[in-house]
Amino acid sequence: RVAYAQTGRNDAGVYVRDLASGDVRQVATRDPRVNGDNLPSVVWSPDGTRLAFVQTDADSRVTTIRIVNVRSRETTTIPGLDARGLYLLEWSPDGRYLLCNHTVRNTLELVAIDDARMTTLSDSIWAGQRASFSPDGRFVAFARGRYGHESVYTQPLAGGPRTRIVDAQNGTY
Repeated sequence: RVAYAQTGRNDAGVYVRDLASGDVRQVATRDPRVNGDNLPSVVWSPDGTRLAFVQTDADSRVTTIRIVNVRSRETTTIPGLDARGLYLLEWSPDGRYLLCNHTVRNTLELVAIDDARMTTLSDSIWAGQRASFSPDGRFVAFARGRYGHESVYTQPLAGGPRTRIVDAQNGTY
């Protein structure tokens, strides 16, 4: 299965396509970003049962991270979190955190799903730069710095210094 966000007036929402059958199912309605406030991003939970996405309410203008159960379509919101500017990158292997790029502050953020605690892991992270958890969830790997002058780092989630792994050469690594 693949999940994606569709923007627009008539068919906006979050969809899941079964790659074997070709069936498409809408699992969340409404535009996952409103008036360009957020780039649409959708990430799977590690167990493949839930999807997380950022949504701005058209009336209240409040931006939240929404989590939808793909099977039941039950949707919850991470409480008390101002999600303006967040672009979701990945869900942690233990299902407790979301790794996000803050496109306004140019930071890498770790968001706790249960209490909305947001922890800045790094600055100098630019829109479009990727980051990911290690398979055991103990580390995060990410690119930091301006395009063409980036370095790749790892950082333990439990705290401690980051380690530079490699520097970009002519914008590639």
